[in-house]
Amino acid sequence: MEGARASRPARAADPQNHRWSAAAIGFTLLCAALAACTPQASGDPRSVALDMPDDIPEGSPLADDLPAEDGIIARWVDGRNRFGIVFATSSSCPQVPIAVESLDEVTISVTFVPFETDDPMHGCTADSARTAYLFGTPEGIGPGDVTAVITHDPPGGGGTMRVAIEP
Repeated sequence: MEGARASRPARAADPQNHRWSAAAIGFTLLCAALAACTPQASGDPRSVALDMPDDIPEGSPLADDLPAEDGIIARWVDGRNRFGIVFATSSSCPQVPIAVESLDEVTISVTFVPFETDDPMHGCTADSARTAYLFGTPEGIGPGDVTAVITHDPPGGGGTMRVAIEP
């Protein structure tokens, strides 16, 4: 027959190919499982931060120097749709924001806790790096001046601080 291909003899199943296929499928499933367990922005699944940008762009309201008195910056971002908080914490084990809520029309509460991991190979550095956190503005915040009540517990002590969220 013209144009018809000659049929090839059937190959015997190669058990070596099946082992490689099973290994590839197992590796793919492992990667998918690890990706599903990837934690939130802070590296901790409890985080309620929308983002933790690595680089704060020049000219951003969050790019100001940290004030000496409390070491925390709180600024509105995107009008008043989001706000950011910047403070110094360990770069390898940053504080984890676990709650953001409005206490009233002029007060936002943000609670941070220490970073936790079950990985025995993960060590925390004793450095003090500027860390930025971005949050959505909670419902119930009105116009006018707003204060952030920030509760955090870094190594060496923390506590609760009140910081004005500036434009």
